[in-house]
Amino acid sequence: LARKSLKEGTRKSKHFHTFCTIEHGKCRQINALGIDDRMMQKCLVQYSMRDIIVPSLTTDNCASLPGRGMDYAVKRLKHHLHDHYRKYGLDGGIYMFDFHSYFASILHERIKEISRAVITDQDVFDVLCDFIDDFNKIPGCTKGRGVGLGSEISQPIALYYMSSCLDHYIKDKLGIKGCGRYNDDGYVISNSFSELER
Repeated sequence: LARKSLKEGTRKSKHFHTFCTIEHGKCRQINALGIDDRMMQKCLVQYSMRDIIVPSLTTDNCASLPGRGMDYAVKRLKHHLHDHYRKYGLDGGIYMFDFHSYFASILHERIKEISRAVITDQDVFDVLCDFIDDFNKIPGCTKGRGVGLGSEISQPIALYYMSSCLDHYIKDKLGIKGCGRYNDDGYVISNSFSELER
């Protein structure tokens, strides 16, 4: 039935099941999907989005990717610290950042726009846009903004959303190699405080 509804373009999203969970002392609102939508999103991520999006990410963009979990992120941070120390000793510093309400702030039109640049298959793109539009049904959400915690597509969207305008800007345009991001948390290491300030 799920395959047929996708093929015929008749898929209708069911309502989200909203509940709170406590994570690291913070209350987080989880917006869980029904089993049909979960299954379709899992297939979309595992058989399309990962293959399309992952090659465009920087090496130090981590979280919820095969072989790029927390251990990998810590290993990369250690590598960056050792590399900095070999070159500059104790000169410089680390700029650490954390986006406030990152998942809730992601703009739907922007993620569609940047996804269009890498997703060439129209059917895959249409299905992704459909799932993004479903986030407007989350109780209390701002229309056109935010992806729900609890949806399979939210993690790859969060990784990719800031990839070109932040990760590639820092590494490719500014030439800073000592940086990494784990969803909404990140760091930049430099021997120049003025560079970090900028």
